[in-house]
Amino acid sequence: MAVPVQEEGIPNTTVIPQSPIASEKLPIPRPISMGGEEEFRSVIRHASRLPLTLRNALCRDGVFIGNPGKVVALLEKMMTAGAERFQVVTDFDATLTRYHRDGKGCDSSYGVLETTTMFPPFYREEASKLCDYYYPIELDQSMSLEVKSQHMRDWWSKAHGFLMKTGLKAEWMGEMVRHSTVELRDGSLKLFELLENAGIPLLIFSAGIGDLIQEVLKQHGNFKPMIVANFLDFSEEGVVRGFQKELIHTFNKHEIFSHHQTDYFAKHEERRNVLVMGDMMGDLKMADGMRAKEDVLTVGFLNSKIQKCFPEYRDGFDIVLIDDQTHDIPISIVEAIINGAA
Repeated sequence: MAVPVQEEGIPNTTVIPQSPIASEKLPIPRPISMGGEEEFRSVIRHASRLPLTLRNALCRDGVFIGNPGKVVALLEKMMTAGAERFQVVTDFDATLTRYHRDGKGCDSSYGVLETTTMFPPFYREEASKLCDYYYPIELDQSMSLEVKSQHMRDWWSKAHGFLMKTGLKAEWMGEMVRHSTVELRDGSLKLFELLENAGIPLLIFSAGIGDLIQEVLKQHGNFKPMIVANFLDFSEEGVVRGFQKELIHTFNKHEIFSHHQTDYFAKHEERRNVLVMGDMMGDLKMADGMRAKEDVLTVGFLNSKIQKCFPEYRDGFDIVLIDDQTHDIPISIVEAIINGAA
């Protein structure tokens, strides 16, 4: 058996095969082995046009690339085109934010609402019942997108109905976020700064609560990217009375974008290369509103139900990050594109 060629500085990450992931206990024990790692890592190691730091990052534990030849070709083209032709479109909950901290779940934007003590007890009870019923449907791979989409609409609509009965006030947002467990992934601020300093547009496209997303970003550096999400509508007295625009849920992002922000992609039409990041299969369609896109590189954060969901993520996303609570990989990609082809 031939010994794999190892370029200086790139670790040989061959590991003894591990048993399949047998439980949902987080964090997932390391090293993670889903099968086929050494094959794609060999391709990455030999992609000499990619920066060494990027190759190292893509060969680290917990990264899986189903079609490494495609990923290398996309990265090389994006590097050649440079930052002026590039933009980032990302989900928020469990993508920009942590899924867990040392095994303890972190709040999503809806989770902030579900855990706050500022709401009447009934809200948490009803929200929990809805989650218990609909979350397994959201992850059900046997169900068609059309059927799941209707279920998600029902879930969001019912949750919003209960929210209208809480008496939520706009002035509560800051305190609710401060007392929650919502947390940006490690490296998020560095990623935001890289994009901002290079003039690269960042679009956050979320089915979460836009007002809470803004508050989270405000409390972590006051970054102000474009956000398309479910924004609340408040009365003159500052009490919630509805939502500003049409409902966004997990599986209708590709249909709904133009109803919320009609000119964003047109404004950045020259930026035809895009990095798409998400944690759900529906996030793959977030850039569908780009009429002039050329190359799209997708990164999927696989946070839970690893064994069950891995095949679908492997086949859907270009790069899959398994239980990775950092933004190390997106940072390495953005840095390579900013620096361009050597």
